[in-house]
Amino acid sequence: QQFKIIIIHQQKVEQVKETNQAELLKLQALLVPLEKKAQRLADDLKENNTADYLLKRAFNLIEEVKQDIKELEYAPGRINDTKYLDLTIGKKIQTIKDLLIKAEKIIYISS
Repeated sequence: QQFKIIIIHQQKVEQVKETNQAELLKLQALLVPLEKKAQRLADDLKENNTADYLLKRAFNLIEEVKQDIKELEYAPGRINDTKYLDLTIGKKIQTIKDLLIKAEKIIYISS
């Protein structure tokens, strides 16, 4: 009976780990296209201080989100806290998207 409980507990722990890992991968996957777009815009950037500022801010936020995701690996309970994720990572990702849209408009309108 005791062994059965231990085995079931271990299975539940593994399921949680797999779910958490999947969530981390999903968050990381959201960043990849944003980072590529930011890099492409940076490559196309001509001398424009406003666009340069927006891109630097976007790159900084991308690094912050990467750090937030790393920290989630060590605090797995937080990955299921959707309010926390929305207020931190979700908000930062939306800000990155907004910054990239603004930078893109500035870069391609001015060229």
